Amino acid sequence: RLDQQAGIRHVVDAQLRHTREELSSARVDGHHLREEFQAVRGEVARMRSEAYSMEQATSVMRAETSHMRQTEHAVASTMPRVREELQQEVLCSRSLRGRISELEGR
Repeated sequence: RLDQQAGIRHVVDAQLRHTREELSSARVDGHHLREEFQAVRGEVARMRSEAYSMEQATSVMRAETSHMRQTEHAVASTMPRVREELQQEVLCSRSLRGRISELEGR
């Protein structure tokens, strides 16, 4: 009977040791997972910050693009008037040159 109890005790002790080893291993794994999780959280925070910065930059670029388009349209709308004024200046210049030539020829 004592041999049987000693054998059972030996088996129970072995099982307890094995369970403690598994628990220790699980704790180490849990610690590594926590570290990995913290690293991932840090990376997610960095990516969110970067995404926010990109959104801000995109917003600024869109505003600049809109302003440039408005300026382009404003310039394009004045082109016919500028051409007409330039043609008038050319005609006036020719007329003045002609008049100068007349006056110099007298």
